[in-house]
Amino acid sequence: NSPACSARSERCPRHRSLNRAMQRILAIARLTWKAAFRFRLFLVLAVLLLGSVVLLPLILQDDGTARGFTQILLTYTLTTISGLLGLSTLWLACGTLARDIEEAQIQMVATKPVARWQIWLGKWLGLVSLNAALLALTGASLFVLLHWRARSLPPEQQAILRNEVLV
Repeated sequence: NSPACSARSERCPRHRSLNRAMQRILAIARLTWKAAFRFRLFLVLAVLLLGSVVLLPLILQDDGTARGFTQILLTYTLTTISGLLGLSTLWLACGTLARDIEEAQIQMVATKPVARWQIWLGKWLGLVSLNAALLALTGASLFVLLHWRARSLPPEQQAILRNEVLV
């Protein structure tokens, strides 16, 4: 702490302005989350992602080896997950910005004591946290599905899967 800062950081002007800036950024991030739920994008995307993680591996057949099993499972599901998350990020970013301009909400936010970089950073943080939540959901379901489907492999292939592939 500098000599200008007292023992209580909330009295320090530099800390107060940093706290206010962070509150503004988090408020914009919360608005981005609300927009995702208002567009029903989060729920639709969660269903699409879980559907692709569960149904795609059930449709595709592997060669019966541990390597082939994990390659088929991970390659197709991770490609689908990254494609859907990329498109949803673009859709939500453009949709929220267009809606903010159309309904003149961006003018209301921009006239407040919120810097343009705080608006941008808040929107970005909201999108990143939304993607992180969806990625955690699909990653956990993919992990469970991988272990559940691995039970159908022969015992020697299960040993290879545990000892060589999933290390």
